[in-house]
Amino acid sequence: MRMLDLSKQNISLEDLLKLAASESVCIVSETGQTFILEEADEFDQEVETLGKSEKFKKFLSDRSRENSAMSLKSYQRSLDQD
Repeated sequence: MRMLDLSKQNISLEDLLKLAASESVCIVSETGQTFILEEADEFDQEVETLGKSEKFKKFLSDRSRENSAMSLKSYQRSLDQD
């Protein structure tokens, strides 16, 4: 990850985007705020799309209410038996 302190270095938006196209850039503003800039990939876009999907949110809600098939202790015992 490339660090870029705007209080010490001046950079154009175009140059900043070129940097972010090849690697993540940590930008520190003149006031000390920190930002991460990186190229959006398909995973990021999929996460955003699923986050807006009511059908997917319902699926997750329903899934979270399901009982587990095996407790953690039972699973650990099964591992110890092998």
